[in-house]
Amino acid sequence: MKEKIKLDPRLLNVSSCYAKVSNRKDDMFVFSIMHSNIFGRIVAYCMLGLIFTTIICLFLPWQQNIRGYGTITAFAPKDRPQNVNVTVGGKISNWYVNEGQFVKEGDSIASLTEVKDYYFDPQITPRMEKQLVSMLDGLGAYGEKVKALDQQYGALQD
Repeated sequence: MKEKIKLDPRLLNVSSCYAKVSNRKDDMFVFSIMHSNIFGRIVAYCMLGLIFTTIICLFLPWQQNIRGYGTITAFAPKDRPQNVNVTVGGKISNWYVNEGQFVKEGDSIASLTEVKDYYFDPQITPRMEKQLVSMLDGLGAYGEKVKALDQQYGALQD
């Protein structure tokens, strides 16, 4: 058996005056309502309402608004007015690329359509062939002129 050792309060330097010890839980109102069913239900309903409200707020749409001054630019190139310098007037009918997309040399970026139909020439291929033949004939004529000038120069030297 273990022996109980009784310590002398004088050795521990403890005061010999003791305060009256009471069950403090019974003295306080908060502890009395905490053990009631009504208080537990109120706290549970408040917590459930807070959790439910938080979950509902997660699914609400979020939009951030900032006031500012300046011009508005649309994100899509279709919605933004752009000027393209061309020899014949027209309009962009279709975009083949998107904003920020990488393109290589020779890729089609946009499709242009004519505003006026009289710019369309159904006989453009035969006319271009005629122009090409006439330019080649003119080139041959200049070659003959150079030969004639060379002969004239040789005759003047003789």
